[in-house]
Amino acid sequence: MGTRDAALAWSYQDSTDTRSAAWMQAVLDRALAAFRRGVASGNPSLRRQAAEARRWFACRDADDVASFEHICATLGIDAARVRADVRRAELAAYAARVQRGEGSPFLSLSPRRRS
Repeated sequence: MGTRDAALAWSYQDSTDTRSAAWMQAVLDRALAAFRRGVASGNPSLRRQAAEARRWFACRDADDVASFEHICATLGIDAARVRADVRRAELAAYAARVQRGEGSPFLSLSPRRRS
């Protein structure tokens, strides 16, 4: 492989890495946005999206290229810190709902009713 070919291969790898990082950042940004929109929302659809994002944040699987752990490791982001921030935001939103009378502080302890 000549010098020019090596430079082209390096350039291709560089652009692929840049595109991958941009995709990973977009996935993370979208999950954070869904969580923020839904965590304090009264809209059931937005709340479900926030719950889905929360489950994604909680997953410890680092083998899947689209996993939270893998994305954070690739982007150099501390996954534990993001999880802690998400948990604090969730607790604050829940406390605000309870203060507004929209939720019970014991709601999570109540058994689910079957319909």
